[in-house]
Amino acid sequence: MHIDALWIDEQHRGGGYGSQLMAAIEAYAAGQEHPLVYLETTSFQALPFYRKLGYEVFGELPEISPGHKLFFLKKELTRHRG
Repeated sequence: MHIDALWIDEQHRGGGYGSQLMAAIEAYAAGQEHPLVYLETTSFQALPFYRKLGYEVFGELPEISPGHKLFFLKKELTRHRG
């Protein structure tokens, strides 16, 4: 599953909303038997947030704008079969 955009208003950041939303996305993806979730972020955005949630960098594009990189991240999901 690909996450195209995720944004939390600045006044609500740090309250756990982003982590809760990501957990819900991951649970939905696992329930649909997607093997992983992947997304992109830039060096000035949320790279530490996604790494804290267990996402790993699998590629990057340097200098997408002066001094910034684009990172590609993924997280493999545990499949739940009933």
